[in-house]
Order: sequence, then structure tokens, then C-alpha cells
Amino acid sequence: MGVIKRQGIKAGIWMYAGVILGFVNGILLFPRILGPEVYGFVQWLFSVTGVLATVGSLGMRSGLVRYFPFFRSAENKHYGFLGFSLLIAHVGLLLLLLLLWLGQGYFFEFFESPENATYLKSSYWLLPLLLIFLVIFDILSSYLMALLRPSVMLFLRDLLSRVITTGLIVWFYFGGLTVDAFLFLFVAKQVILIFGAYVYLKRMGEWHLKIDWTAYPRERLREIGNYNAFNILTGLGGQLVNRIDSIMIPALISFEMNGIYSLFYFVTTIIIMPYEAVRQIITPLIAEAWKDNDLVQIQDLYQRTARGAFAIGLLIFIGIVANLDNAVLLIGAEYAIGTNVAIWLGIGQLIYCMNGYNLAILTLSDQFRWDLLIKLSAVMLNAVTNYLFIIAFGITGAAIATASTICVSNFIYQGLIWKYFKMQPFTKQMVGITLLGGVVYVLQLLVPPLPPHFLVDLGVRSLLILVLFSAGILVFKLVPEANEIWQQGPWRIKK
Repeated sequence: MGVIKRQGIKAGIWMYAGVILGFVNGILLFPRILGPEVYGFVQWLFSVTGVLATVGSLGMRSGLVRYFPFFRSAENKHYGFLGFSLLIAHVGLLLLLLLLWLGQGYFFEFFESPENATYLKSSYWLLPLLLIFLVIFDILSSYLMALLRPSVMLFLRDLLSRVITTGLIVWFYFGGLTVDAFLFLFVAKQVILIFGAYVYLKRMGEWHLKIDWTAYPRERLREIGNYNAFNILTGLGGQLVNRIDSIMIPALISFEMNGIYSLFYFVTTIIIMPYEAVRQIITPLIAEAWKDNDLVQIQDLYQRTARGAFAIGLLIFIGIVANLDNAVLLIGAEYAIGTNVAIWLGIGQLIYCMNGYNLAILTLSDQFRWDLLIKLSAVMLNAVTNYLFIIAFGITGAAIATASTICVSNFIYQGLIWKYFKMQPFTKQMVGITLLGGVVYVLQLLVPPLPPHFLVDLGVRSLLILVLFSAGILVFKLVPEANEIWQQGPWRIKK
């Protein structure tokens, strides 16, 4: 438990520090200094390679964590399971690189347009290079997680990577880099992350590449292969659902529009950050409850977490929508076209929050196979709606398509959970939370823009929303857990 506690504290520090730095880079620096076209190209590049890396590792990203306990043996150097995992991943990587080389013409035909030509042809070679780096780092990250050292991976990925990004942006700003040099170094920074993981593993004495093939009987290899194949499909589905809009916007419009879309997409992810943070705590609790077949406990967790996540998400959503004009003044007038993107994506994220941890409940149950079918169906729905809506409404259409897919997917997850387990996340307090949110939004509309600077208005308006919404939650006891926290706080006067 000591290791888990220490790693948990470190992981939390690196994650939240990375979030702050990611906000500075993604909202304040990158789009303003390099412009929406470069920002859009980078987002597209990482979206495409993120999807391809899921296939390129041949499922070993998940398989390594799942099967490492079967090979864990310090005295036998874990039978070279790291070397085995890297070998499998490199086989998949080589096949994928060959496919990218042979299919280069089709790739250009799909994505090339007069607006995209500048970066696509001159920087296409960055795609396979980044793919190689991502696959290797994914395997090393999974190995660190299997060794109960996730904080190292989070430090490298969420903090060090963003510190390097900040340095590169500042270097570019002062005229020390061209755009092409910046893009190369932005991709090449992955080498530093890989080297950091290698040095840490080496110092731990956990860098073992020599494979003891006697520990890999045919039955075990078949079992790993079947598990990996399933995870390739589910992982690919999850990646496509999350990234297909950022892939299709450049294909149908331009990298510049993708940059604007990606910025507001990043803004709306703030809505689900608290939800995602709690996921790491709630998932093992749900797993334990399933082990004991305690449906009452699962239903209680389902409703309490959905109610809390919806309340926090709605508060953040109101803050975002109320400050969209201020956001445009902060990041630049050329981004004004994306304000509707924030509204639609924000609605999608709210739907995600209010449905609670339905995905965890379903995938940890004996009905987990439904997840693959839902993800594949969501990919098709998202692809079709993105194509139709982007053509009709531009980047706002992409946001509508993504929000619609989130809504439909959660409706299906919730329907299956109700069908098999008669559980649902909704409570009467959610109606009150929704009404409170509407009242708070209208009240802040009555406040005129505050002089002398838009940052003053942003700060005061956000504080007003926070105070009004929080007071309403506590006074009307819409989230009982919030009242318990308030009553136990250090500000409480003890008699």
C-alpha cells in the first residue's frame, strides 16, 4: 500500500501540473503564436497517429498490463516480457509502416486540398516517425504501469512533454525556429520521453529484453493473441470515436478550421476532468461490488457519482458559455467562428457526465462484450454524421455530430444496464440542478460587461457564477455529498 499511496500522490501532482501547463500551451500560447493552421495540423497529426498506434502495437499496450502478473518474477527477469512486448509491437509497427508507404498516394488523395497542401506533402514523413515513437512509448508506459510506477509515465507524458512544448513555442516566438523546424522538434521530443523511461527502468533494474521462450507455451500465446485482438478492436473504436472529428475536418475543410475546432474541443474537456479524475477511484469500487454481486452498492455509486459529476460539469459549462466572448478576446478574433463548437461539445460532455460511470458498470459485468459492438456502431454513426454535418454546417456540424454520438452511445449503454440489471443513474435532484443552472446563467446575463478590461469581466463573472451555483447546491441540498463536505470543513464553528 505504501508504494500505491506514494505513486498516487505523485501521479496526482504530475497530472494536475500537466493540466495547468496544457491549458497555457493549448489555449494561450500555441494557437496565438503559431496560428490555427499549424495548431490544426499538429492536432490532426496526433489524432491520426493515435488511432494508428492502437493497431500498430497489436494490442500489447493493454496485453502487457493484463498478462504481466503471469510473468512477474524478479529473479527470472520477468522472462523477458518487456522484450516480448516490444517484439510484438515492432512486428505490428513494421506492417503498418509498410502500409503507410504503399498507401501514400491514397492518403494524399483523401486529405489533400489547396488549403492543406503546404503541410501535408512537406510534413507527411512526420507521421510514420511519430507513429514509431508513440508505439514504443506506449509499450514502455504500460510496462511502468505494470510495475506500479504510473507516476513516472504521467511525469513524462503530462508534465515533461508539455514543458518541452512550452520551450519550443518560446523559441519559435523569439525567431529561433522556422515552422518546419518546430514541427520536427515537436515530434522528436518523444525521443526524450522514451529515453527518460529507459533510464528509469534501467536504474530500477527492470530493463530486460532477452526473452525466455520456455515461459511462452503455445496455449499462453494463443490466449494473449485472442485478448490483444479484442483490445485492438475496442481500442480502435474508442480512439476513432474520440478523434474522428479532428481527422475528418482537415479532409473536408482545412487544417486551419481543425485548429479552431481543436482549441474549443480542448476547452470543453475541462467539463469532464473531474469526472475522469474520479474514474480511477470509482472503477475498483464497482469491480469489487460486482465480485460480491452487490447491485445495491453499484446502484448507489451509479446515482451519487452521476449527480455529482453532472453538477460540477454544469457549473463549468455555464462558466465556459458565459465567457465565450471573453475567450475570443483572449485568444484572437479569428477563433470567434468556433464559439458554437464549444456550446455543442459542452452539451455532449454534460450528457456524458450525467449518465455516470455506465461504461465501467457494463464492461466490468458479464455483459462486457456489448462494449465492442457499441463502440463500432458509434464509430460508424460518428463518421456518417460528421461527413454530413461538416459539409452542411462546417466545424459546428462536427461538434453537433460528436455530441449526437455521445448522446446515442450513452442512451444505449444506459438501456442495456437497465435491461440486464434494472439500474439507472438519474435522480430528482438532477432536475433541480438543471433548473438552478438555468437561473444562474440568466442572472449572469443581467451583469453588463465590466470595465476596464475583459479579464476583469472574466474573473468577476466566473466568481459570480461559482458563488451563486454553489450556494444553490448547498441551500437546496441538490448534492447531499456537497453538504456533508461543507459541514465537515475547517470553516465550521465547533460548539
